[in-house]
Amino acid sequence: MQTAAESQRFEQAAALRDQVVALSRALERQSVSLADGKDRDVVGVGIADNRACANVFRVREGRVAERETFFLRAPAGSTPEDVLQAFLPQYYMRLGSVPRELLLSHSVHDTDELETALATLRGRSVRLHVPQRGEKHRLTQMAADNANHALKREKLSESMREQSIGALTELASVLSLSSFPQRIEAFDISNTQGGEATGSMVVFENGRPRRDHYRRFKIHISGKPDDYAMMYELLHRRFRRGLAELADPTVTRGKFSELPDLILIDGGRGQLNVALNVLSELEIDGIETIGLAKRNEEVHLPTQPKACVLPADGAALLLLRQIRDEAHRFAVTYHRRLRAKRSMASLLDDVPGIGPKRKAALVKAFGSVDRLAQASAEEIAASTGIPQGLAETLLARLSAEE
Repeated sequence: MQTAAESQRFEQAAALRDQVVALSRALERQSVSLADGKDRDVVGVGIADNRACANVFRVREGRVAERETFFLRAPAGSTPEDVLQAFLPQYYMRLGSVPRELLLSHSVHDTDELETALATLRGRSVRLHVPQRGEKHRLTQMAADNANHALKREKLSESMREQSIGALTELASVLSLSSFPQRIEAFDISNTQGGEATGSMVVFENGRPRRDHYRRFKIHISGKPDDYAMMYELLHRRFRRGLAELADPTVTRGKFSELPDLILIDGGRGQLNVALNVLSELEIDGIETIGLAKRNEEVHLPTQPKACVLPADGAALLLLRQIRDEAHRFAVTYHRRLRAKRSMASLLDDVPGIGPKRKAALVKAFGSVDRLAQASAEEIAASTGIPQGLAETLLARLSAEE
Protein backbone atom coordinates (compact mmCIF):
# COMPACT_ATOMS: atom_id res chain seq x y z
CA MET A 1 0.00 0.00 0.00
CA GLN A 2 2.73 2.45 0.96
CA THR A 3 4.91 1.44 -1.98
CA ALA A 4 2.05 2.09 -4.37
CA ALA A 5 1.43 5.52 -2.83
CA GLU A 6 5.11 6.46 -3.04
CA SER A 7 5.02 5.54 -6.74
CA GLN A 8 1.93 7.79 -7.19
CA ARG A 9 -0.23 4.76 -7.99
CA PHE A 10 -2.91 6.17 -5.74
CA GLU A 11 -5.81 4.15 -7.12
CA GLN A 12 -3.98 0.92 -6.32
CA ALA A 13 -2.94 2.26 -2.91
CA ALA A 14 -6.54 3.12 -2.05
CA ALA A 15 -7.76 -0.32 -3.10
CA LEU A 16 -5.08 -1.99 -0.97
CA ARG A 17 -5.96 0.25 1.96
CA ASP A 18 -9.59 -0.83 1.76
CA GLN A 19 -8.53 -4.49 1.61
CA VAL A 20 -6.42 -4.06 4.74
CA VAL A 21 -9.41 -2.64 6.61
CA ALA A 22 -11.75 -5.40 5.45
CA LEU A 23 -9.25 -8.14 6.26
CA SER A 24 -8.52 -6.73 9.71
CA ARG A 25 -12.20 -6.66 10.61
CA ALA A 26 -12.80 -10.17 9.31
CA LEU A 27 -9.89 -11.55 11.31
CA GLU A 28 -11.02 -9.79 14.45
CA ARG A 29 -14.43 -11.45 14.34
CA GLN A 30 -13.02 -14.89 13.58
CA SER A 31 -9.97 -15.08 15.83
CA VAL A 32 -10.93 -13.30 19.03
CA SER A 33 -12.73 -15.26 21.71
CA LEU A 34 -12.67 -14.88 25.47
CA ALA A 35 -13.58 -18.07 27.28
CA ASP A 36 -15.57 -16.46 30.09
CA GLY A 37 -18.13 -15.07 27.62
CA LYS A 38 -18.51 -11.77 29.52
CA ASP A 39 -19.32 -8.36 28.05
CA ARG A 40 -16.51 -5.80 28.15
CA ASP A 41 -14.92 -3.08 26.05
CA VAL A 42 -11.33 -3.10 24.80
CA VAL A 43 -9.60 0.20 24.08
CA GLY A 44 -6.27 0.54 22.29
CA VAL A 45 -4.54 3.78 21.33
CA GLY A 46 -1.74 4.88 19.04
CA ILE A 47 0.07 8.19 18.50
CA ALA A 48 1.93 9.60 15.48
CA ASP A 49 2.78 13.15 14.39
CA ASN A 50 0.57 14.99 16.87
CA ARG A 51 -2.33 12.75 15.92
CA ALA A 52 -3.82 9.99 18.02
CA CYS A 53 -6.23 7.20 17.33
CA ALA A 54 -8.42 5.28 19.76
CA ASN A 55 -9.78 1.90 18.71
CA VAL A 56 -12.70 0.48 20.69
CA PHE A 57 -13.79 -3.16 20.51
CA ARG A 58 -17.15 -4.03 22.02
CA VAL A 59 -16.82 -7.63 23.18
CA ARG A 60 -20.18 -9.24 23.76
CA GLU A 61 -20.53 -12.85 24.93
CA GLY A 62 -16.81 -13.27 24.46
CA ARG A 63 -16.55 -12.09 20.84
CA VAL A 64 -15.96 -8.76 19.12
CA ALA A 65 -19.41 -7.53 18.15
CA GLU A 66 -18.60 -3.95 17.09
CA ARG A 67 -15.66 -1.63 16.70
CA GLU A 68 -15.22 2.13 16.49
CA THR A 69 -12.23 4.20 15.46
CA PHE A 70 -11.66 7.79 16.57
CA PHE A 71 -9.00 10.19 15.32
CA LEU A 72 -7.89 12.72 17.91
CA ARG A 73 -5.53 15.65 18.17
CA ALA A 74 -2.57 14.99 20.44
CA PRO A 75 -0.49 17.93 21.66
CA ALA A 76 3.27 17.59 21.26
CA GLY A 77 4.71 15.29 23.89
CA SER A 78 1.45 13.42 24.53
CA THR A 79 1.67 9.78 25.61
CA PRO A 80 -0.82 6.93 25.14
CA GLU A 81 -1.63 7.32 28.83
CA ASP A 82 -2.56 10.99 28.26
CA VAL A 83 -4.79 10.05 25.34
CA LEU A 84 -6.66 7.38 27.31
CA GLN A 85 -7.08 9.64 30.33
CA ALA A 86 -8.77 12.28 28.16
CA PHE A 87 -10.63 9.97 25.77
CA LEU A 88 -12.39 7.50 28.08
CA PRO A 89 -14.65 9.88 30.07
CA GLN A 90 -15.59 11.85 26.94
CA TYR A 91 -16.40 8.70 24.99
CA TYR A 92 -18.58 7.09 27.66
CA MET A 93 -20.37 10.32 28.52
CA ARG A 94 -21.38 10.55 24.87
CA LEU A 95 -22.23 6.85 24.67
CA GLY A 96 -24.32 6.88 27.83
CA SER A 97 -23.45 3.34 28.92
CA VAL A 98 -20.35 1.73 30.44
CA PRO A 99 -19.58 -2.00 30.67
CA ARG A 100 -18.42 -3.67 33.86
CA GLU A 101 -14.81 -3.98 32.67
CA LEU A 102 -12.57 -2.02 30.33
CA LEU A 103 -9.42 -3.67 29.00
CA LEU A 104 -6.83 -1.03 28.10
CA SER A 105 -3.69 -1.18 25.98
CA HIS A 106 -1.96 1.29 28.34
CA SER A 107 -2.42 2.36 31.91
CA VAL A 108 -3.96 5.69 32.89
CA HIS A 109 -2.50 8.24 35.28
CA ASP A 110 -5.13 7.96 38.00
CA THR A 111 -6.97 4.66 37.80
CA ASP A 112 -9.04 5.20 40.97
CA GLU A 113 -10.30 8.61 39.91
CA LEU A 114 -11.26 7.45 36.43
CA GLU A 115 -12.94 4.29 37.75
CA THR A 116 -15.01 6.45 40.11
CA ALA A 117 -16.06 8.79 37.30
CA LEU A 118 -17.07 5.89 35.04
CA ALA A 119 -18.85 4.12 37.88
CA THR A 120 -20.95 7.23 38.39
CA LEU A 121 -22.00 7.06 34.74
CA ARG A 122 -22.73 3.33 34.98
CA GLY A 123 -24.44 3.40 38.35
CA ARG A 124 -22.28 0.46 39.47
CA SER A 125 -18.60 -0.27 39.82
CA VAL A 126 -16.28 -0.27 36.79
CA ARG A 127 -12.89 -1.98 36.56
CA LEU A 128 -10.02 -0.70 34.43
CA HIS A 129 -7.47 -3.40 33.62
CA VAL A 130 -4.26 -3.53 31.57
CA PRO A 131 -3.70 -7.26 30.97
CA GLN A 132 -0.12 -8.45 30.66
CA ARG A 133 -0.61 -11.93 29.20
CA GLY A 134 -3.11 -14.32 27.66
CA GLU A 135 -6.07 -13.68 25.37
CA LYS A 136 -7.01 -10.40 27.04
CA HIS A 137 -3.50 -9.05 26.45
CA ARG A 138 -3.62 -10.20 22.82
CA LEU A 139 -6.94 -8.42 22.41
CA THR A 140 -5.66 -5.11 23.78
CA GLN A 141 -2.58 -5.34 21.56
CA MET A 142 -4.79 -5.97 18.56
CA ALA A 143 -6.79 -2.86 19.38
CA ALA A 144 -3.58 -0.82 19.74
CA ASP A 145 -2.14 -2.24 16.52
CA ASN A 146 -5.34 -1.39 14.68
CA ALA A 147 -5.15 2.16 16.03
CA ASN A 148 -1.60 2.52 14.72
CA HIS A 149 -2.54 1.05 11.35
CA ALA A 150 -5.51 3.42 11.16
CA LEU A 151 -3.14 6.34 11.69
CA LYS A 152 -0.96 5.12 8.82
CA ARG A 153 -3.98 4.72 6.55
CA GLU A 154 -5.21 8.18 7.49
CA LYS A 155 -1.81 9.65 6.73
CA LEU A 156 -1.82 7.88 3.36
CA SER A 157 -5.32 9.19 2.61
CA GLU A 158 -4.26 12.73 3.49
CA SER A 159 -1.21 12.39 1.27
CA MET A 160 -3.40 11.16 -1.59
CA ARG A 161 -5.81 14.06 -1.10
CA GLU A 162 -2.94 16.55 -1.08
CA GLN A 163 -1.47 15.01 -4.22
CA SER A 164 -4.85 15.13 -5.96
CA ILE A 165 -5.50 18.77 -5.03
CA GLY A 166 -1.97 19.63 -6.16
CA ALA A 167 -2.54 17.94 -9.51
CA LEU A 168 -5.85 19.77 -10.00
CA THR A 169 -4.28 23.11 -9.10
CA GLU A 170 -1.49 22.47 -11.59
CA LEU A 171 -4.04 21.43 -14.22
CA ALA A 172 -6.08 24.61 -13.74
CA SER A 173 -2.92 26.67 -14.02
CA VAL A 174 -1.26 25.10 -17.08
CA LEU A 175 -4.53 25.02 -19.05
CA SER A 176 -5.69 28.45 -17.83
CA LEU A 177 -9.04 27.05 -16.72
CA SER A 178 -11.57 29.61 -15.54
CA SER A 179 -12.42 27.61 -12.39
CA PHE A 180 -10.99 24.89 -10.20
CA PRO A 181 -11.96 21.51 -11.77
CA GLN A 182 -13.49 19.95 -8.68
CA ARG A 183 -15.74 17.64 -10.71
CA ILE A 184 -14.33 16.13 -13.90
CA GLU A 185 -16.39 13.93 -16.20
CA ALA A 186 -14.61 11.83 -18.82
CA PHE A 187 -16.26 10.16 -21.82
CA ASP A 188 -15.14 7.34 -24.11
CA ILE A 189 -16.59 5.06 -26.80
CA SER A 190 -15.85 1.36 -27.27
CA ASN A 191 -16.93 -0.58 -30.35
CA THR A 192 -15.82 -3.34 -32.69
CA GLN A 193 -16.84 -2.49 -36.26
CA GLY A 194 -19.84 -0.73 -34.78
CA GLY A 195 -21.15 -3.86 -33.08
CA GLU A 196 -22.49 -3.49 -29.51
CA ALA A 197 -21.00 0.00 -29.23
CA THR A 198 -20.92 1.37 -25.70
CA GLY A 199 -20.15 4.68 -24.07
CA SER A 200 -18.80 5.45 -20.64
CA MET A 201 -18.97 8.39 -18.29
CA VAL A 202 -16.63 8.35 -15.31
CA VAL A 203 -16.52 11.00 -12.61
CA PHE A 204 -13.61 12.24 -10.52
CA GLU A 205 -14.22 14.67 -7.68
CA ASN A 206 -11.26 16.42 -6.08
CA GLY A 207 -9.02 14.14 -8.09
CA ARG A 208 -10.54 10.88 -6.78
CA PRO A 209 -12.97 8.49 -8.49
CA ARG A 210 -16.67 8.75 -7.64
CA ARG A 211 -17.72 5.29 -8.80
CA ASP A 212 -21.29 5.73 -7.60
CA HIS A 213 -21.57 8.47 -10.25
CA TYR A 214 -20.20 6.38 -13.11
CA ARG A 215 -22.67 5.83 -15.95
CA ARG A 216 -22.61 3.56 -19.00
CA PHE A 217 -24.58 3.79 -22.23
CA LYS A 218 -25.50 1.37 -24.97
CA ILE A 219 -25.08 3.32 -28.20
CA HIS A 220 -28.13 3.09 -30.47
CA ILE A 221 -26.58 4.28 -33.75
CA SER A 222 -26.43 1.44 -36.27
CA GLY A 223 -24.76 0.98 -39.62
CA LYS A 224 -21.26 2.05 -40.57
CA PRO A 225 -19.13 2.85 -37.49
CA ASP A 226 -18.87 6.58 -36.88
CA ASP A 227 -16.93 7.55 -33.77
CA TYR A 228 -18.02 11.18 -33.99
CA ALA A 229 -21.70 10.27 -34.24
CA MET A 230 -21.37 7.86 -31.32
CA MET A 231 -19.67 10.48 -29.16
CA TYR A 232 -22.40 12.96 -30.12
CA GLU A 233 -25.10 10.52 -29.03
CA LEU A 234 -23.33 9.77 -25.75
CA LEU A 235 -22.83 13.41 -24.79
CA HIS A 236 -26.24 14.56 -26.02
CA ARG A 237 -28.03 11.89 -23.99
CA ARG A 238 -25.98 12.64 -20.87
CA PHE A 239 -26.51 16.41 -20.86
CA ARG A 240 -30.08 16.36 -22.18
CA ARG A 241 -31.05 14.12 -19.28
CA GLY A 242 -29.15 16.36 -16.89
CA LEU A 243 -31.04 19.43 -18.05
CA ALA A 244 -34.36 17.56 -17.83
CA GLU A 245 -33.66 16.58 -14.23
CA LEU A 246 -32.65 20.13 -13.29
CA ALA A 247 -35.87 21.49 -14.79
CA ASP A 248 -38.08 18.93 -13.01
CA PRO A 249 -39.13 20.22 -9.56
CA THR A 250 -39.98 16.67 -8.46
CA VAL A 251 -36.36 15.53 -8.93
CA THR A 252 -34.21 16.55 -6.00
CA ARG A 253 -31.08 14.70 -7.01
CA GLY A 254 -31.09 12.78 -10.26
CA LYS A 255 -28.49 10.53 -11.86
CA PHE A 256 -27.35 13.30 -14.20
CA SER A 257 -28.33 16.54 -12.47
CA GLU A 258 -24.82 17.35 -11.23
CA LEU A 259 -22.92 19.08 -14.00
CA PRO A 260 -19.12 18.96 -14.27
CA ASP A 261 -16.59 21.75 -14.01
CA LEU A 262 -14.49 20.08 -16.68
CA ILE A 263 -15.31 17.63 -19.50
CA LEU A 264 -12.50 15.36 -20.65
CA ILE A 265 -13.00 13.74 -24.07
CA ASP A 266 -10.92 10.74 -25.09
CA GLY A 267 -9.77 11.99 -28.47
CA GLY A 268 -8.36 14.87 -30.44
CA ARG A 269 -9.70 17.97 -32.14
CA GLY A 270 -12.57 16.17 -33.89
CA GLN A 271 -14.00 14.63 -30.73
CA LEU A 272 -13.54 17.92 -28.88
CA ASN A 273 -15.56 19.76 -31.54
CA VAL A 274 -18.35 17.21 -31.17
CA ALA A 275 -18.52 17.97 -27.44
CA LEU A 276 -18.54 21.71 -28.06
CA ASN A 277 -21.36 21.34 -30.59
CA VAL A 278 -23.47 19.36 -28.10
CA LEU A 279 -23.03 22.00 -25.40
CA SER A 280 -23.87 24.75 -27.88
CA GLU A 281 -27.00 22.99 -29.14
CA LEU A 282 -28.23 22.44 -25.58
CA GLU A 283 -27.29 26.03 -24.64
CA ILE A 284 -25.04 24.94 -21.79
CA ASP A 285 -22.41 27.52 -20.84
CA GLY A 286 -19.63 27.63 -18.30
CA ILE A 287 -18.28 24.07 -18.59
CA GLU A 288 -14.64 23.79 -19.60
CA THR A 289 -14.01 21.10 -22.23
CA ILE A 290 -10.76 19.50 -23.36
CA GLY A 291 -9.66 16.50 -25.43
CA LEU A 292 -6.77 14.19 -24.62
CA ALA A 293 -5.40 12.40 -27.68
CA LYS A 294 -3.62 9.11 -27.10
CA ARG A 295 -1.02 9.91 -29.73
CA ASN A 296 1.70 11.94 -28.00
CA GLU A 297 -0.73 12.57 -25.11
CA GLU A 298 -1.64 15.99 -26.49
CA VAL A 299 -4.28 18.17 -24.86
CA HIS A 300 -6.66 19.96 -27.22
CA LEU A 301 -8.29 23.18 -26.04
CA PRO A 302 -11.21 25.04 -27.65
CA THR A 303 -9.36 28.35 -27.76
CA GLN A 304 -6.03 27.12 -29.10
CA PRO A 305 -5.53 25.86 -32.69
CA LYS A 306 -2.46 23.86 -31.70
CA ALA A 307 -2.44 21.05 -29.18
CA CYS A 308 -0.92 21.69 -25.77
CA VAL A 309 1.84 19.34 -24.64
CA LEU A 310 2.05 19.05 -20.86
CA PRO A 311 5.19 17.89 -19.04
CA ALA A 312 5.27 14.10 -19.33
CA ASP A 313 6.10 13.64 -15.66
CA GLY A 314 3.87 16.43 -14.40
CA ALA A 315 1.04 15.77 -11.96
CA ALA A 316 -1.54 17.39 -14.28
CA LEU A 317 -0.90 15.03 -17.21
CA LEU A 318 -0.66 12.01 -14.94
CA LEU A 319 -4.10 12.82 -13.54
CA LEU A 320 -5.63 13.38 -16.99
CA ARG A 321 -4.21 10.07 -18.20
CA GLN A 322 -5.57 8.27 -15.13
CA ILE A 323 -9.06 9.66 -15.71
CA ARG A 324 -8.95 8.99 -19.48
CA ASP A 325 -7.74 5.42 -18.92
CA GLU A 326 -10.48 4.82 -16.35
CA ALA A 327 -13.11 5.97 -18.85
CA HIS A 328 -11.62 3.62 -21.44
CA ARG A 329 -11.56 0.69 -19.02
CA PHE A 330 -15.17 1.26 -18.02
CA ALA A 331 -16.34 1.47 -21.64
CA VAL A 332 -14.41 -1.62 -22.73
CA THR A 333 -15.67 -3.70 -19.81
CA TYR A 334 -19.30 -2.99 -20.70
CA HIS A 335 -18.61 -3.53 -24.41
CA ARG A 336 -17.10 -6.97 -23.78
CA ARG A 337 -20.01 -7.95 -21.59
CA LEU A 338 -22.52 -7.05 -24.30
CA ARG A 339 -20.51 -8.87 -26.98
CA ALA A 340 -20.34 -11.98 -24.80
CA LYS A 341 -24.12 -11.94 -24.32
CA ARG A 342 -24.69 -11.42 -28.03
CA SER A 343 -22.37 -14.30 -28.95
CA MET A 344 -24.05 -16.61 -26.49
CA ALA A 345 -27.54 -15.63 -27.61
CA SER A 346 -26.58 -16.19 -31.27
CA LEU A 347 -25.27 -19.67 -30.52
CA LEU A 348 -28.39 -20.59 -28.57
CA ASP A 349 -30.60 -19.66 -31.52
CA ASP A 350 -29.62 -22.91 -33.26
CA VAL A 351 -30.33 -25.27 -30.34
CA PRO A 352 -33.69 -27.08 -30.60
CA GLY A 353 -35.77 -26.67 -27.46
CA ILE A 354 -34.13 -23.36 -26.45
CA GLY A 355 -36.73 -20.65 -26.89
CA PRO A 356 -36.64 -16.96 -25.89
CA LYS A 357 -37.40 -17.61 -22.18
CA ARG A 358 -34.83 -20.37 -21.80
CA LYS A 359 -32.28 -18.35 -23.75
CA ALA A 360 -32.81 -15.37 -21.42
CA ALA A 361 -32.45 -17.63 -18.38
CA LEU A 362 -29.16 -19.07 -19.69
CA VAL A 363 -27.73 -15.66 -20.52
CA LYS A 364 -28.70 -14.35 -17.08
CA ALA A 365 -27.27 -17.35 -15.23
CA PHE A 366 -23.99 -17.76 -17.13
CA GLY A 367 -23.39 -14.63 -19.19
CA SER A 368 -20.90 -16.14 -21.67
CA VAL A 369 -20.34 -19.24 -23.76
CA ASP A 370 -17.15 -20.06 -21.84
CA ARG A 371 -18.89 -20.06 -18.46
CA LEU A 372 -21.79 -22.10 -19.85
CA ALA A 373 -19.42 -24.69 -21.37
CA GLN A 374 -17.64 -25.14 -18.03
CA ALA A 375 -20.90 -25.92 -16.19
CA SER A 376 -22.34 -29.38 -15.74
CA ALA A 377 -25.76 -30.42 -16.95
CA GLU A 378 -26.89 -30.59 -13.34
CA GLU A 379 -25.71 -27.00 -12.68
CA ILE A 380 -27.46 -25.73 -15.80
CA ALA A 381 -30.69 -27.45 -14.83
CA ALA A 382 -30.53 -26.16 -11.26
CA SER A 383 -29.74 -22.58 -12.33
CA THR A 384 -32.28 -22.21 -15.12
CA GLY A 385 -34.97 -24.86 -14.68
CA ILE A 386 -34.11 -26.38 -18.05
CA PRO A 387 -34.57 -30.19 -18.14
CA GLN A 388 -31.32 -32.02 -17.54
CA GLY A 389 -31.62 -33.94 -20.80
CA LEU A 390 -31.86 -30.68 -22.75
CA ALA A 391 -28.90 -29.31 -20.79
CA GLU A 392 -26.87 -32.34 -21.86
CA THR A 393 -27.85 -31.74 -25.48
CA LEU A 394 -26.82 -28.11 -25.15
CA LEU A 395 -23.40 -29.03 -23.75
CA ALA A 396 -22.87 -31.55 -26.54
CA ARG A 397 -23.64 -28.80 -29.08
CA LEU A 398 -21.17 -26.46 -27.39
CA SER A 399 -18.52 -29.18 -27.42
CA ALA A 400 -19.06 -29.74 -31.16
CA GLU A 401 -18.65 -26.00 -31.83
CA GLU A 402 -15.18 -25.90 -30.26
